[in-house]
Amino acid sequence: MSEHVPSTAATGTERAPASAPLAAFAGLRIVEVTSDRSAGALTGRMLAQLGAGCERIDAGSAAAGAVVDEPPDEVASWRAALAMMYGAGKQLREPAALDDLDGLLSGADVLLVDDAGIRAMGGSDALDAALSRFPALIRCPVTAVGSHAAAGGSRATELTVEAVAGVLGTTGHSLEETVRAGFPVGDIIAALNAVSGTLAALIRRRRTGEGTRVDTSVFDGLFFFLGTFMAKWLAAGIEPQPVGNRHPVIGPWNDYPTSDGSVVICVATDAAWGRLCELLGTGEQREDWPGWSNNERVARQDEIDVWISEWTRTRTSDDVLSQVDQLGVPCSRLQSLAEVLDSQQTRARGLIEEAANGASIARLPFRLRRL
Repeated sequence: MSEHVPSTAATGTERAPASAPLAAFAGLRIVEVTSDRSAGALTGRMLAQLGAGCERIDAGSAAAGAVVDEPPDEVASWRAALAMMYGAGKQLREPAALDDLDGLLSGADVLLVDDAGIRAMGGSDALDAALSRFPALIRCPVTAVGSHAAAGGSRATELTVEAVAGVLGTTGHSLEETVRAGFPVGDIIAALNAVSGTLAALIRRRRTGEGTRVDTSVFDGLFFFLGTFMAKWLAAGIEPQPVGNRHPVIGPWNDYPTSDGSVVICVATDAAWGRLCELLGTGEQREDWPGWSNNERVARQDEIDVWISEWTRTRTSDDVLSQVDQLGVPCSRLQSLAEVLDSQQTRARGLIEEAANGASIARLPFRLRRL
């Protein structure tokens, strides 16, 4: 990253002008037909910022009979920021380019579509028939629930996919009070999977000369990452329940109030638990607590959390972190997004960059550097 320069005074956050990346995908031509805020669009941004030439057609305006709802004025800036996050580094093309599909795809290496893109190109069957003329083309549909799906339709939101994939059955503090992830975790996972699959397909084509369908979806990615919760069900038939910020099989593991905020403390071993007990001071009432096994601690987390909270609540976050860190027990401050944006970690990693139009956006979570 380039040297940091101050951004607007509104946030106080530092940003770095986007530096020229190592163009790993230089010479690669991608045709993208997606809506403006989907996992497919995010996949295109990742490939474009690694050097690929990405030509994007807005599937929302291209689809015949598309229902386009204008957002309320108060969310216009939010949508503009998301469009920049998902669309940086792309060349926009008019929807009319779809009328000459042979011309559009001639010389293309990858066709990237989402659910809206498939509809804009006439549906799955029509698209498959048209693509049969391009045997070396890599096709990457990044859809909500998969191209061979039994769950729901092709119109979905982050929340509907989190619900059908089981994510909402693991969040919050109970099945009656579930909460969404809060950020498009499904889009991010699916985009990273699609980039990985595209890279594998390109390597295979170099060896065989054949194109490949890279088949992934938001549902597939979310399902895979629920492995921690699946373990109890697959091994013992025990249905997992939402546990808030706790860990389903390790404890104590939670956030705790301090006199000036909150901290997170995670105890992963019996030895660490013993050291924490010594710090907090068990007294006669809890003299047997240091000997509790992990299973006993998980079963009695309510009692343990009350005890830890009584200790942390009378101390500042800095004091708690200093003492717990000395024990070798993982701990951290619970930060707001504003605090994260202004943190030394964010600045040191150069995580905010300046887009072509001068807007501040989060940079990709990986970079290629020369040795």
